[in-house]
Amino acid sequence: MAMVKMTVYQWRDIMRVCGSVMSNYESDNPALRYIDICFHDEFGGYHVAYGSNGYQISRVIFQCDTDDIPWGYHLLIPAMKTPARTRSVEIHLDDDAKEYDIVFLDEDNDIINAVRSLFADASPLDYKSFFKKAHENFDQYNHGEGKYCIAVNPKYLLSALEGFKSCDNVILNFGSLVQPFTIRPGDDSMNAEALILPVRKQW
Repeated sequence: MAMVKMTVYQWRDIMRVCGSVMSNYESDNPALRYIDICFHDEFGGYHVAYGSNGYQISRVIFQCDTDDIPWGYHLLIPAMKTPARTRSVEIHLDDDAKEYDIVFLDEDNDIINAVRSLFADASPLDYKSFFKKAHENFDQYNHGEGKYCIAVNPKYLLSALEGFKSCDNVILNFGSLVQPFTIRPGDDSMNAEALILPVRKQW
């Protein structure tokens, strides 16, 4: 039986970054209901997890121990909460039975909880090509940094966007790399504007 083992920190990164994207929208595409974990991808022996809602894609590149996992193997798993006291996570794959177990272990390697699931009835999307095209566009400018690159404290950005959740869309206006940028509604639902100062990036 093939097996994967990772630390709780790697697992939480995957759930936080990829799982949170999926929780924002409901989709009719069954593949968008799962986090796609691809093992032994193009990142020099690292692995990659993708999450998408059809409008945005997030990924986490991570390391973990694998045993008998084929190159390029995809596992689609739902986003899930991590039990308290978890220190590591194991995934046991049974291709014959078309099912897998996710096992949460404490610091003594005792099982806290285990979840058994059937393989998802969906095909993984080609997330790699989306990132490849985006990075090819960025690579045309400033050694891969893109035509414009602004650093911002994510807490400030998220708190500003929180005030515009009722809008169908928002508009971000940028004047320069070091001057404040604005967020405003993309419709006439309200007359509001947020101003956010970028932080200086060490180049």
